[in-house]
Amino acid sequence: MIYLFVGKDTFSRKTALEALKASVGDPESRDANTTVLASAGLTPGRLLTACQAMPFLAERRLVIVDGLLEEFNERERGRGAQGAQMGQGRGRRTPRDPAEWERLTEVLKALPPSTDLVFVEDSVTARNPLLNAVKAVATTRQFEPPPPEQLRKWLAEEAQKRGTPMTPNAQLLLVDMIGPDMWRLDNELEKLSLHATGRSITDQDVTAMVSSTREVSVFAAVDAIVERNAPLALRHVQSLLQANEEANHILFMLARQVRLLLLAQEMTCSHIPMQEMGQRLGLVQEFPLRKTLEQARRYPWSQLVRFHDLLLETDIAIKTGTLEEEVALEVLIAEVCSTDVVAGARIEP
Repeated sequence: MIYLFVGKDTFSRKTALEALKASVGDPESRDANTTVLASAGLTPGRLLTACQAMPFLAERRLVIVDGLLEEFNERERGRGAQGAQMGQGRGRRTPRDPAEWERLTEVLKALPPSTDLVFVEDSVTARNPLLNAVKAVATTRQFEPPPPEQLRKWLAEEAQKRGTPMTPNAQLLLVDMIGPDMWRLDNELEKLSLHATGRSITDQDVTAMVSSTREVSVFAAVDAIVERNAPLALRHVQSLLQANEEANHILFMLARQVRLLLLAQEMTCSHIPMQEMGQRLGLVQEFPLRKTLEQARRYPWSQLVRFHDLLLETDIAIKTGTLEEEVALEVLIAEVCSTDVVAGARIEP
């Protein structure tokens, strides 16, 4: 089999490679039947030799080629001579001449049934001169950072495997604090599993064990409110206020997110491409953009408009002294997380 693994989620990519290595044979013969070839200095002849070698005391062997196609990625126009020499990703230099790999199709056709060949790439441009030859015979797998919902599902499954189930609140908080860094998520989950041996991992465990900045905590509170998770939202807000965070800042960040949700819904209805959405919303990173779109899909337009009105009422209640900050925020959370938010219930003193 021939595979093309593409994407910058190196954690999931490594997991898939480990699964292929495990299929090669017994652990004793696995290393002898696994060959990793760096792209630097690699030639078609050397690749063919590695692929045609017979398995040693096993039925299969695995050949991994690291970053070959990236060597031939079309560079951005107008970058200048210096930029072209430096290249991108993995410290690439000037692009290699595609003519030296004209035999690639021939090499791939000569692959024996006993060899699995994997091309591992961070990214491959659409006009890469080697791409068509590989895609014609390869099984392609994309490894991009998962969206928030998939990250939470992955955490739930992994925690269950380690014998320490994870509550939904804990999953939500950990994803909010760390984002799509799968390596760190795995590391933090390992710490949490050891800490919570014999019981479920809770959001209190995450708060106690995972380091984060106050700003990250504000974002976690905002997400908990937007996702109508009242218990978690109340705990976050209380912790922030006890740490001398200003209520106005929490409201400002919440209003910012509601505004993004309104804009995201409007652009979705107008069929604006995702990349352009990110530029218009000022969310250049894929993870916060996907999270915002995921949250926007959960609300009818009328609920978002009412949400915005409640924020204004809360701000007025605090500034006029009608309600204490903590009480006003608690009432807001109760309103947002209730099913009556559409009906227009108002904040009263």
